[in-house]
Amino acid sequence: MYVSGEGHSSGGVLLRTDFPRYFAAMESGRRIVIDDATSDPATSEMTATYLLDNDIHSILGAPILYDRNIIGMICHEHIGKVRKWTVDEQEFTTLIASDISLSLEVDKRKIIEKNLEHQAYHDSLTGLPNRALLLDRIDQAIRHAKRNKSLLAVLFLDLDNFKQINDSFGHSVGDTVLIAISGRLKNTLRDMDTIARLGGDEFTILLSEFDKEEEINEITAKLFDALRKPLLIKGGELFVTTSIGISVFPDDGTNPEILLRNADAAMYRAKEKGRNGFEFYTEDMTERALEKVHMITNLNRALDQDEFEVYYQPQYNIQRKQLIGLEALIRWHHPELGLICPDEFLYAAEESGLIVSLDRWLMNQAMRQMNLWKDEGVVLGRLSLNLTMQQIDQPDFLEFLMEQMKLNDCDGKSLRFEITEGQLMKNPERTIELLNRITALDIKISVDDFGTGHSSLAYLKKLPVDALKIDKEFIQGIPADEDDISIVKSIIALAKSMRLDVVAEGVETDDQLDFLSKEGCSLIQGYLFSHPKPALEIPELASYWVKSANWR
Repeated sequence: MYVSGEGHSSGGVLLRTDFPRYFAAMESGRRIVIDDATSDPATSEMTATYLLDNDIHSILGAPILYDRNIIGMICHEHIGKVRKWTVDEQEFTTLIASDISLSLEVDKRKIIEKNLEHQAYHDSLTGLPNRALLLDRIDQAIRHAKRNKSLLAVLFLDLDNFKQINDSFGHSVGDTVLIAISGRLKNTLRDMDTIARLGGDEFTILLSEFDKEEEINEITAKLFDALRKPLLIKGGELFVTTSIGISVFPDDGTNPEILLRNADAAMYRAKEKGRNGFEFYTEDMTERALEKVHMITNLNRALDQDEFEVYYQPQYNIQRKQLIGLEALIRWHHPELGLICPDEFLYAAEESGLIVSLDRWLMNQAMRQMNLWKDEGVVLGRLSLNLTMQQIDQPDFLEFLMEQMKLNDCDGKSLRFEITEGQLMKNPERTIELLNRITALDIKISVDDFGTGHSSLAYLKKLPVDALKIDKEFIQGIPADEDDISIVKSIIALAKSMRLDVVAEGVETDDQLDFLSKEGCSLIQGYLFSHPKPALEIPELASYWVKSANWR
């Protein structure tokens, strides 16, 4: 039998280089019917070496197909006198080849079906069960626990600062880390336990057949021991920590979805407590989730009832002794709780999508107010507005923006958008595309909270930004904290090397101001100069700082 890529398997080895016409005939896809092999054009070249040596005078063959390609051939070689192949013999040979081809196709189909079934219930990167298979196994484990009056636990794992790994080393290294972590988890747990990957850097573990919660603690401790060891990635060591939330059947839930949801809530509590730890679910976590729902309801009502107000914080150039602009900040006048700062409600607005409406309300109010000040002859520089990528990615954002600029007689050169470093790095390629559309309107872009979002410098240099804004967390440690001093110096040096402006926010003391001035950071914002003020107080404040004598 001839096998593609291997040659002829009977009577010796036949090579394509020795008998090209014979191999061409076999690979034509047609049946080979040769009564006199020594005289036939396809086989005559074989007469002196192969046919006569083996007393072969007639050849009959049929191709074997796989995936529409010829992969081999069934060959009958008649020894002795020349003979004529009958129609039945020809059809029989074709039938054998067709049966082999069909068998191969059936096997292929079975393999494909098996692979598709596996893909439907497993993660493509790690090969671990996915959410669908996990929920099914939790359901089975619950039924078993009910029968045996035993416990089971669902552990929700989230790798700490995994985005930093992707941004610093690339997604291929991130994938390598995920595969390595999944391997460590499998090697640590029992065969009866299920490890699943829900997506991103989130893993879930099902632990079953326990009698005491202390046993769950022991398993969790083993997990931390396994994960705290460094990973060897591309010749270097990489340390990865994780936060784990745990829910236990039956106390924390009696169905898979609730157990998974409560484990997720416990994981977030572990993150809030500083990461690299684990937390068991408690009912107050659900209460906090309900509080968030209540907050979102109140925010919607507040928008309808016009309970928000814009405050403005000045930004200064201390070298020129000049007011260069205002940052617009939202405040909430709650009818019962009084003035609420954004840190207390923006998280809920972002998670619910309400941030889009809040941002647009703020843009409209602030741009209108700047136009009023301009008509009054009050010169205040650029208006800085904080925006999320969620806002900018809205299909109608540019249309809304240009409509507001026209409505409020606001030129692009009088606007600046501040977007946090973390937001900018969520989808850098898409971000670059969106920001280019904005800067085409002469609007400036600043990277807000710089130093906290783990930027990829490769993407940072491509972003159409003109300024970095140092996060106030680093400013507050100056001049006592050596780490903060090093970080701030590095950011200022980076900005200078990329020909970007650098703004320090959160400046509260003369020592901080002196340090920044010496390091060449002249753009300042913070309580040392002014707290955020309502619109009514801004003209007087601007007039005060116009006088050079009032500069420090």
